[in-house]
Amino acid sequence: MQNKPHPLTIIARKYNITMTPHELETILTEIGLSNSALARHVNRSEGNVRQWRKGVSKIPDDVAEWLREYHYFFQKNPPPQRKG
Repeated sequence: MQNKPHPLTIIARKYNITMTPHELETILTEIGLSNSALARHVNRSEGNVRQWRKGVSKIPDDVAEWLREYHYFFQKNPPPQRKG
């Protein structure tokens, strides 16, 4: 069984909405991913990630979709909190 896509992913696909540097920055901050970690996860260079964050180059659609889905999963399934 496949998980239902995030509503923003569905809308982004339908209307061809690209991810903005601000959205990228917000997601990376909320899920705690560094440039190097994102680069490793999406098989791109850190230089690519820096360019995306600065708005120098477009964030690829496959990367944007993966990040939105990862962020959605992270929101629905937060890591366990330490007790005490």
